[in-house]
Amino acid sequence: MTFMWDNVCSCIVILVLFWFIESITLSFVGVCGSNLQLGSYSSHLIEINSMLVQSIEVQQNNRPKSGMMLYGFDVAPPLDGKINWTEMYDVSIPPKSQKEWIFYLNKDSQLDVFVSVNSLVAPLILVILKGRESIDEWKDDPISPDATMYWNNIYGSSKVTQKISESSTYYVAIGNINHQNVK
Repeated sequence: MTFMWDNVCSCIVILVLFWFIESITLSFVGVCGSNLQLGSYSSHLIEINSMLVQSIEVQQNNRPKSGMMLYGFDVAPPLDGKINWTEMYDVSIPPKSQKEWIFYLNKDSQLDVFVSVNSLVAPLILVILKGRESIDEWKDDPISPDATMYWNNIYGSSKVTQKISESSTYYVAIGNINHQNVK
């Protein structure tokens, strides 16, 4: 009977030890060396384990003025508030290039994009993509819609609405595959 009891105790100890090692490993994998890119009007809630995270570094890239804010909460705030915002850009896109905007959007968001192209001869390509990998893939082949959530040639003025089904980083990009500048 003691032999059986010893075997059961050994198995339980080994299972608890493996469970502990796996939980520590998964915690480290989730936070070590991770980067998060946010664009204008973006917010992202990160839950961390204070036993594993010693510091957080925040950098503001590609912005000449300050404006980023970092908040710490003891309890996670509700994410059900709705916010509408508008951004307007007047850009000229050189031949064979693209311009992109990055946003972190929560699940059930809606993205409305209004575009007005000043050239009826040379269309632009408007795309909406999810994740860094998708935009990198699209940049390699801008005429292929495979990596995109939305892809279309745009002439004149148009409006695109995209429902967001998963909280993530999203890109709105315009590509110029023509041989002339397009505004």
